[in-house]
Amino acid sequence: TLPQTPSTLTRTFCVFEIISTLESGAAFSTTMTKTGGRRFGDEISQMIPDDCLGSPISIQEAVERDNGPLCMVHVEKASCRDPEAKKQMDDDIIKQFGSFEAVNSKTRDAIIEGINTNCGGVLNACLY
Repeated sequence: TLPQTPSTLTRTFCVFEIISTLESGAAFSTTMTKTGGRRFGDEISQMIPDDCLGSPISIQEAVERDNGPLCMVHVEKASCRDPEAKKQMDDDIIKQFGSFEAVNSKTRDAIIEGINTNCGGVLNACLY
């Protein structure tokens, strides 16, 4: 199976909460259940490029080279139960942060940093 974008990154309000936390200077961390962690490990191992098998590769490099969905953020495509709330939140995002891309990039970087912190920053490709 192909890696899936974490559901948190597909919901407008969740991404808004992440970026608001980052902008406020409050601590941001990522957590996973044991099952979620195993699934994440399986999915991120699929992101290791073939030419890196057997050697360490940074999580950042795996994400950038694969351009996979695990850390991709597209708040402009994110969902919201209420279409009016979605429009209001999108307008607020543009007003507060300047662009969707600014939010996507900063959120993605924070997610990768959290993964790096929790996983030591390096995948040993030969383990997969």
